[in-house]
Amino acid sequence: MAIKKNIIFFIIVFSLIFSYIPELLQASFLAGALAPKLTIYPLIFAFGFTVFYRKNFSLSLVERKTLTKFFAVYLVVMLLSLVYGLIEYPYYSVILHGPANQIEKLPKVYSLLTENGIFVTKQGLFSVWMLGRPIKNLVVETFWTFGLSILVYAWYKNDFRNGFHVFLKGVFASVVVVVLYGFLDMTYLSGSNMATNILMVINPLVHDVKAGGTWWPPLLWNGQLRSIFAEPSYYGIFGSFALPWIWYIYSTVKNTRNRLIIWGIMYFFVLFLFLTRSRTANMLILGEFALLFFFIIIGFLKSKKTTFFVFLCGVLAFGTSLVFFNYGIEQSSQSMTAVSYMKDNIGSLANMDQRSNRSRYSIMIADLKIGLDHPFLGVGPSLRNAYIPKYLPDKEHLSNETKEWITNQKEKGILRSGFPELGEYTSRFAETGILGLLVFMTPPFYLIWRLIRFIRMNKKNMTREFNVVIYFTISFLGVLAAGIGDTLNIFYSYWLLLGLGYALLHHITSDRLMG
Repeated sequence: MAIKKNIIFFIIVFSLIFSYIPELLQASFLAGALAPKLTIYPLIFAFGFTVFYRKNFSLSLVERKTLTKFFAVYLVVMLLSLVYGLIEYPYYSVILHGPANQIEKLPKVYSLLTENGIFVTKQGLFSVWMLGRPIKNLVVETFWTFGLSILVYAWYKNDFRNGFHVFLKGVFASVVVVVLYGFLDMTYLSGSNMATNILMVINPLVHDVKAGGTWWPPLLWNGQLRSIFAEPSYYGIFGSFALPWIWYIYSTVKNTRNRLIIWGIMYFFVLFLFLTRSRTANMLILGEFALLFFFIIIGFLKSKKTTFFVFLCGVLAFGTSLVFFNYGIEQSSQSMTAVSYMKDNIGSLANMDQRSNRSRYSIMIADLKIGLDHPFLGVGPSLRNAYIPKYLPDKEHLSNETKEWITNQKEKGILRSGFPELGEYTSRFAETGILGLLVFMTPPFYLIWRLIRFIRMNKKNMTREFNVVIYFTISFLGVLAAGIGDTLNIFYSYWLLLGLGYALLHHITSDRLMG
């Protein structure tokens, strides 16, 4: 049983990198908005495995009571927000007079009811649909997200060392694949026809291309490396999760040959991250390097030699990326210096009109305005899309991308086309208000507080699990930081770490310490 469990867990961790699989492979009927994640499939096996061996993964009475209380509060707040949002919803007529095919299944349900002698009005059925659809989305999302966290906790709370070992293997294997794919992408950027032809064949197999009739994600991405991911920023989001664990692996390996191999993989992983030229990637990696430096300065990480080589890796990778931008990319017209790179990828964040800032900030500001107008319960889960056009700032100077989102919504209807969640916390604030946001953030905040408390209390007794807590904190904070500008559901890494973090907390507060 233990071997099967570990194999399933390894596949779950490894599958994180496949975050936007082709539509043909998506299990939309089961996972809803999370269907593009390949992780859904090993999760199905994991849940089935847990049910079959349920006696081996039971939770204590205290744990069951705690979870019951949390989900009771969470679901009550979500449902109150939804009911309030539906009562106040001003866009019913817009939906009813919009494209008829925006509710694909509604006509079929209406015909089926009529044929079986159940007569209802389309208006009445539509009202039920407007209530049932968000409830279904809420239940599905809660099951596939919090469900993974609870599963990981139940599997490894009493067997953390084993689970952590499997977790590291999964992370390392996925990083190797990202690096190998990155070599191919880098060769494509340098002008190789062979690499271009290969990517044109395998990219549609790895992720959906031009989803929903839009331009994104394109078949090939010009000027920026994205490796196996749908877009360059996704590399950075995955990197915020994975890089601290590569640091940890490097710090624990004693064999010189293996250290050189891991250092080389780490070097190329960071190099390709810089080649993404993604503001998200750069901000996250700089933040995590700053956290690592902070833990070294205050004396929580003792291996100065290891951390020196980690920072050396980052510096060399950055320098190599500048060389590649100047001499490796085909048709590169402008020289790239360290200053210009930082100005373009860090300094540009403060300028509304540079790169994709106008689109991103417009949506984030709109979400904030929606939340401020509905501060306690928001406008309701899954109901924010209709509000956004009204709340967009500076409507006369919207980006072409934002205009395309608005046009898409008008043509396809509010229920079929909306606006991306460019910020987990702002979009949740818009949909569920401050109450929903606080309830959602309670598990990670409590976990971080307990881990920091452990670090402070054990700084003079730096056992093996102390370092695990340090690197976990860096990774978890990096993943949470990624939620500032994107949804936490781009990858399953947040939900995986949430469960693993509570298993770690259970481990370090018990007598089963790692040797």
